[in-house]
Amino acid sequence: MTEVQVTQVEALLQGVLELPRPLLLAWDVDGTLAPITADPTATAVPKHVVTLLDELGCVPDVEVALVTGRDVDTLQMLAPVQRAWRAVQHGAILYAPLTLSPDATSEPDVTVSGNPIGQENNIAPGAEVWRVPLPPSEQVIALEAFIAWAQDQLVTLGAGLETKFGSAAVHVRQMMETQPHQAREVLTCALEYALEHSLPVRQGRALIEVDLMCGNKGDALQKLVEVTGARGVSYCGDDWTDVPALERVQSLQGMAAFVLSEDRPVPLVEGVETLSSVDEVHALVGQIHNGLVNT
Repeated sequence: MTEVQVTQVEALLQGVLELPRPLLLAWDVDGTLAPITADPTATAVPKHVVTLLDELGCVPDVEVALVTGRDVDTLQMLAPVQRAWRAVQHGAILYAPLTLSPDATSEPDVTVSGNPIGQENNIAPGAEVWRVPLPPSEQVIALEAFIAWAQDQLVTLGAGLETKFGSAAVHVRQMMETQPHQAREVLTCALEYALEHSLPVRQGRALIEVDLMCGNKGDALQKLVEVTGARGVSYCGDDWTDVPALERVQSLQGMAAFVLSEDRPVPLVEGVETLSSVDEVHALVGQIHNGLVNT
C-alpha cells in the first residue's frame, strides 16, 4: 500500500464530520473504492473497507450509498456492502440496502413516494426504490443491433463487451497495454457507430458505452437525499460520470472529493477536495469510521 498524504485525508475528514445530520456518505466504486484494472472483472473493494462501510451504515443518522456504472449483480460481487443504498447503471436504478438500518422504522420524516421508510408494504430490504423511464422499443432494437455488431467487429479484435439492462459497453483496457493504437481505433469505431445510429453514448476510461437508460449520478444523488432525508452529503468520485454528482454535492453545500489518477491528474470539477489514490480513499473511509463509530 502506498503512503498517503494525511493532510488531504484530514481536511476531508474534518469537513465530513462537520456536516449536519442525517448524513449521507456516497461513493463511486471503480477508481474510487476499487482500483482500476485492465480486466474490469478482476477488481473489488477490499474486504476490510466493505466491513468499515457496513459498520458506518449502522451509525444512527448516517446512511451509506454506492453510486456506480455497474449493474446491481456485478456491484454485489465487487462491493458486498449490506447496509448501503445502491444507485447502479450511473444512477438509473436505485435499490434499498440489503439490510435496513435498525432505526429505519422510527424515522417518520423520511419518505419514499410520500410514505415513511419502514412503513408496512413500503420499502423491503434490497427493494428497487426508483428508476428512470424505460427506453422506447426502437432504441432497444438498435441497442441489440449494436451488441451484435460489436461482438462481430470489435470483440474479435480483442475488445471487451459488457452488457447490462438497457446498455452495452465496449472496453479496451487490456488492449491499451499491448495494442494502444488499435484500442483507440476500436473506441473510435464504437463511437461512430453509436452516433450514426442516434444511440445515446457516454465515454469513460478506455470505454464507449451505449446507454439507453441515460442515468445521471447527480439526479441519483438528489433522489438519495430525498429518500434518506439527508441534510449533510459527501461524495467521492474519479471520472466524468461523477461530475454531475460532485456538482450536485457542491450545490447542497456538502463535501465533494475527486480521486486523482494518471488519466485524471487534475480534478474535473473546480473547488472540490482531492485525494491522490484509491489508497487515500480507503484511509478516508477508515478515518470517518474512527470518527463516527469509535466515538
